[in-house]
Amino acid sequence: MRTVSFSQFLHETDNTELFDIMYRVQTIAPIPKTAAELLIHLVRTHMAVGSDPEAVATWIATQSYDHVDACIDSRIAHLVSQSAQILNLEPAECRKVWKRLVKQMARENTRFHQVRPQDEANHPAEETLLLYLVEQQLVRQVRRIDRPQQPYESYVYHSKYKYYMQDTGLFRRLTGLPATAVNAEEPTLSRFRGVLSESYALQGLVPLCEQGPWYWKSGHQAEVDFVLSLNDTIVPVEVKTARNVTSHSLARYRQLYAPEAAVRLSLLNLKRDDDLVNVPLYMTEFIPHILTLFRKMETP
Repeated sequence: MRTVSFSQFLHETDNTELFDIMYRVQTIAPIPKTAAELLIHLVRTHMAVGSDPEAVATWIATQSYDHVDACIDSRIAHLVSQSAQILNLEPAECRKVWKRLVKQMARENTRFHQVRPQDEANHPAEETLLLYLVEQQLVRQVRRIDRPQQPYESYVYHSKYKYYMQDTGLFRRLTGLPATAVNAEEPTLSRFRGVLSESYALQGLVPLCEQGPWYWKSGHQAEVDFVLSLNDTIVPVEVKTARNVTSHSLARYRQLYAPEAAVRLSLLNLKRDDDLVNVPLYMTEFIPHILTLFRKMETP
């Protein structure tokens, strides 16, 4: 399934000069403020539009979220019709199943491995639809890792996992929220914005991974959004959407495992604080290069 990455989005919207600014970064320090503000606006736009080529093309042609939403809604109708045939459901009933899936995103899930009779009676098609969407690469399953060390598979829980929709535009429309909700900071939208940001970050992280990504959790005390193997190094990644970017979970992980570097993805500018590197969300795909710069700074 072809998707439009943020770098491709920049090129297709005639913002190649902004890509060049990120590409030429040679030190872990803030990029120019004007460029950073434009990139924040564009990454939020890309998050609202999503990565589907047709939705992106519609945005470029019209600059209208109404037209983009109509395009995404048409795609949803097609996907619902298609999956209804797979699940042997009426389209209206299948649409309800799709709506229920939104609440499952980014939540630790084990119940489909231990289905209770009442679950089976009330939601018989959810597991089948999720597995179908994973197969179609519309949803990604991220498993939990107990300890970030090799051999990785020995520490991965196969019965504990989260689901994320691969296309943030699709996820947004299934929630019924307008594109303006991506920028809204109302407390009632905090979970939506958190899941949206994690989904968007995951889309950028997956192509970088040699193994993973996974997520890490320590009981009910701490949880790190993503952990990935990159150049034979385990890198914890926390995703932040609010102005307060303090992360007790990431601090706990760093205390326990002392990683070479930890990454915080947010809309703050590029900067370093000891072993913690703040990478702007719009620079996600440059994380390998940024960590190479980090190692050079560590070398005497």
